[in-house]
Amino acid sequence: DKNQDNKNTKMGLAEDGSGMQINGNVWKAMDLPEPYNVTTSTVLEVELVIDEKSECLIVGLDDDLDASTKPSGSGHSLVTVHSSRDKPTWTGYLTDLLVEGENRRVTIPIGLFMNLGEGEFTTVTYLIMIQDND
Repeated sequence: DKNQDNKNTKMGLAEDGSGMQINGNVWKAMDLPEPYNVTTSTVLEVELVIDEKSECLIVGLDDDLDASTKPSGSGHSLVTVHSSRDKPTWTGYLTDLLVEGENRRVTIPIGLFMNLGEGEFTTVTYLIMIQDND
């Protein structure tokens, strides 16, 4: 969301080069190396650590840069993995899996969240990371 993203913050490599780091109120997308076909059995696995709780942390795969649209299916391509407030209605939701200061591997059944049926797929081109903290 161009109105939410704090232009003065960046998503970049973590200090040790092993991952990405986001700070502040950021709504970021990263191009996938090539388009990817998501099926009902596709999972998105991310390793996350939070230094301090924010309003919400959202991860997902998408085919455009508009958080209000969804790829095919009636489900969600974005999933809230942490929230200190009510979850956004435009995302799927996993229970709070993150503990401040602890590294956690989170497995998101993104194909199920997208509500894809057997034999269906949708093509995505972006990895989305949102930290809403304003």
